[in-house]
Amino acid sequence: MASISMAPNQRMYQTNTDQKNNESSSMIPQGINGDVVFSRAEAPNPNVRTKNPNHIFVNAVGTYSFLYESTASLGGTTEDEIFTFGISAATLDSPIRLDIQPTAWSGSSGLGVGDVTFVYRGQ
Repeated sequence: MASISMAPNQRMYQTNTDQKNNESSSMIPQGINGDVVFSRAEAPNPNVRTKNPNHIFVNAVGTYSFLYESTASLGGTTEDEIFTFGISAATLDSPIRLDIQPTAWSGSSGLGVGDVTFVYRGQ
């Protein structure tokens, strides 16, 4: 029977390297890397480059534009770059989900942190 080979970060168990244990071939459960397994959300500042999310939520009334490619480094300002118009929300009963992956966002006057949520899905 053929064996299945998995990458170390995909294995459910790892070799027990505890020197107190006399059984060198024993296995123990491997811990979960929360950054890889679980989804997370961030509320980035406008005009600041971030990692591309899996999708976003628009949380406030306003006009939004998005940047998909940038020469700025992560965390850098993107104010001089060309944004693409995305959505104009005149009324908002609940957050609007957009299945887009921008690297930054910009909005009409008065919009700020928390008005757009970037969601990063775990693997």
